[in-house]
Amino acid sequence: MSERLPMTPGPIGIFDSGYGGLTILHGIRQLLPQYDYVFLGDNARAPYGPRSFDVVYDFTRQAVFKLFRMGCQLVILGCNTASAKALRTIQQNDLPQWDPSRRVLGVIRPTVEAIGHLTRNGHVGLLATEGTVKVGGRDVRDYDLTALRDAVGIVLQKNVLFAGTVRENLQWGNPQASDDELLAACRAACVDEFLDRIGGLDGELGQGGAGVSGGQKQRLCIARTLLKHPRVLIFDDSTSAVDMATDAKIREHIARIPDTTVLIIAQRIASVMDADRIVVLDDGRVHGVGTHEELLAGDNIYQEIYASQMEFAGNVDAGDGSDDGCANNPFSSVPSRLPLEGGERHA
Repeated sequence: MSERLPMTPGPIGIFDSGYGGLTILHGIRQLLPQYDYVFLGDNARAPYGPRSFDVVYDFTRQAVFKLFRMGCQLVILGCNTASAKALRTIQQNDLPQWDPSRRVLGVIRPTVEAIGHLTRNGHVGLLATEGTVKVGGRDVRDYDLTALRDAVGIVLQKNVLFAGTVRENLQWGNPQASDDELLAACRAACVDEFLDRIGGLDGELGQGGAGVSGGQKQRLCIARTLLKHPRVLIFDDSTSAVDMATDAKIREHIARIPDTTVLIIAQRIASVMDADRIVVLDDGRVHGVGTHEELLAGDNIYQEIYASQMEFAGNVDAGDGSDDGCANNPFSSVPSRLPLEGGERHA
């Protein structure tokens, strides 16, 4: 991650504009410990109460350029809607005139909260309050933290695609991936259904994935993560914009990857019903654990969700995918890699 940041050596500036600056600082420092950080705190915040765009733009611009003058090449700040608009104006109008090599990054509140949650619980620490969490039969606390992070692949509901070719976007998962490996990952994620229509691997994508639909973005991001060959693969509602038929095919393909533990977080029961173990959460607490059949027989929350979703199942299949072209054997042309021993699927 750090090697791909668009920045030259120098500290990372964190601006606390009242939207999670300290949480961002805590999380990013754990993710990128090799960098120095400059934190601009409470005294830099905007005045409280109603604020015009000009006021928000002015104090945001002052803070960003103060951090640049302190040597920062990248400035990160927590944003609401108003400060995000100000940040876009700074990116478009001010940075090109001042120093195009400098970068600013805005992080909205849900992402700030996700950074805090992940750095406390999941992707960074994986530490249990009781018992142990094991990967490959070993307690996660026995692993080097960098190696542990490299073994985990996460596909979120909303991921990032960059301006460039499809190949360049996919190779963020594995810069050395051959075309055969790229195409195998595309087949596994059902990207092959639309790949030719967007120009193949050399097709150009706009910033943020402009030119492809939400479901197609999700499939491209799944393919990119598969190229990492993770030992633990986490799907966080990552097929929510994909039609149910394509969702089922992707899960079928993922199940064929040998010795990989898959965690699926989803709102659709159809996305998790084939898992080896399903955990039902209610208000942040575990309500039930079991297979689809066991929960359908004995968990009232699961029963209610299942009944309501199946009732409207005929109207749910409204994604962008079609059933044509999604390969039945996505990995047939590429030798299998064995990333770990004893994989399972959990939801």
